[in-house]
Amino acid sequence: MRKILQLTFGLLIILITTVKAQVANYPFSQFSSSYVAISGGTVFGNTSSDDQFFVDPSVPLGGFVSTGVGIPIGFNFNFNGNSFDMIAICNNGFISLGQSTLTPNQVDINTSSSYNPISSTSTGPTILQNRIGGLGIDLQGQTNSELRVQTIGSIPNRTLVVQFAGYREYAASGDSFDFQIRLSETTNKVDLVYGNFTTSNSGSAEVGLRGSGSDFNNRDVTNPNAWSTSIAGSFNYSTVNFDASTLPTSGQTYEWSPPPGCTGTPASGTAAIASATGCINSPFGLTATGLSSASGLIFQWQSAPASSGPWTNIIGATTVNYTTSTAAITFYQMVTTCTVSSLSATTSVVSFTPGNCFTMSNTTITTCSGSLFDSGGPSSNYQNNENYTLTIIPSTPNSVASLTFVSFSTETNFDYLYIYDGNSTSSPLIGQFTGFTLPPVITATNLAGILTLKFTSDFSNTDPGFEAAISCYITPTCSGMPSSGTASISSTGGCGNTPFNLSASGISNGIGIQYQWQSGPTASGPWTSVSN
Repeated sequence: MRKILQLTFGLLIILITTVKAQVANYPFSQFSSSYVAISGGTVFGNTSSDDQFFVDPSVPLGGFVSTGVGIPIGFNFNFNGNSFDMIAICNNGFISLGQSTLTPNQVDINTSSSYNPISSTSTGPTILQNRIGGLGIDLQGQTNSELRVQTIGSIPNRTLVVQFAGYREYAASGDSFDFQIRLSETTNKVDLVYGNFTTSNSGSAEVGLRGSGSDFNNRDVTNPNAWSTSIAGSFNYSTVNFDASTLPTSGQTYEWSPPPGCTGTPASGTAAIASATGCINSPFGLTATGLSSASGLIFQWQSAPASSGPWTNIIGATTVNYTTSTAAITFYQMVTTCTVSSLSATTSVVSFTPGNCFTMSNTTITTCSGSLFDSGGPSSNYQNNENYTLTIIPSTPNSVASLTFVSFSTETNFDYLYIYDGNSTSSPLIGQFTGFTLPPVITATNLAGILTLKFTSDFSNTDPGFEAAISCYITPTCSGMPSSGTASISSTGGCGNTPFNLSASGISNGIGIQYQWQSGPTASGPWTSVSN
């Protein structure tokens, strides 16, 4: 009987540890408790510590190598469906989890930004990308600061405490931050406990849990919310903000608990998309809300060319928050499966419609649709010392180009957008725009319906620039007597055979209108049609 019980228990452990989880499903609670400082264990770093990684107990001062044997937790800690017994620490307020059985590295805390533990990416093995941010920001030691690690308590209720005491934001005066990252045995809870927290400055930090890929569960503190009433972060880059009047009180605790095991049919949930339209092949985010919160759930995003299908699994799209791109109209849904019951449910359907996107450069485009951006595109600023000219030719016959501005932000009185009514910067100037005021709708009035834009920036300071929707309007069919208009000439005198320009304004335009320049030796004629 004893052997049978042991075998059954062993199988149960295997089943539990192989069930997939996501930190996005961890239930969260916030409450006030007591901040109890530790005084034993091991001290890492010193009062000059800045940006170091601590990956090896034999190198307590740390360094800038992100891989190593790891610092023992002291027990097996289950997180995100896996068992961990090692950690690595970053001086910038966060830890990553590791396993002593892995080779060649038991921990790997490498990250694209050591100041952003939740939103930054990692090139380490997937299992070593799990991170916990207590106060993810550019932190630095100072006089009387200390980083200490200690496992306290007794089996089966031990707790690993990673304690940052007296830290400050880089180069700041008046800061003193005390906080702990606590991992609990058996319950597998994660607690962030804040102690003395003073500052005369302001800042923002990433706080919460990160799994692999885009799996996250973080907090957002933005006025008027206080730390005690933080809300769930909508994005992996959501932050908690702090200043002299917005601080955690001593004992403020953020706690994440492993979700219970799933049963039956999971909730179908509602799919959401960051934007239903955008540029061809530009990234956009998918997410889902109203999902079941339990361990044993797996997620799979699917795509289709129509809302009715056929649906295809997207390779690698197995997290609630997923970023993708497309060049064609595409529909998306997410399937949630409970691995215990083998039952599934599907979210609502969302779609993305890509359009043409153009950026300022020295070029000519022929189109009647799409979005026009500054050189930085939809997500970046334009650059210094730019001088670009772009011409828009209507792709639809007998139409005129038009621009409707969605956003506009340039350095006032230094960076300018000029728009001309024609095919070059020699055409009549419609307007010049600078600063933050949205330009009016701009529509070509010249016969060809062409607009030309010129953008210039000076040697310093850049801004997000502009976005304008491109459209075309069909010119109407002519009727009755056309308007006579007014002729103009670029110069009334000059050298023989020297080129000059003729133009006309206030004239009718539309389908069926024809134009013919004529010349004569006197103002009374006789008039002769000018040929090319």
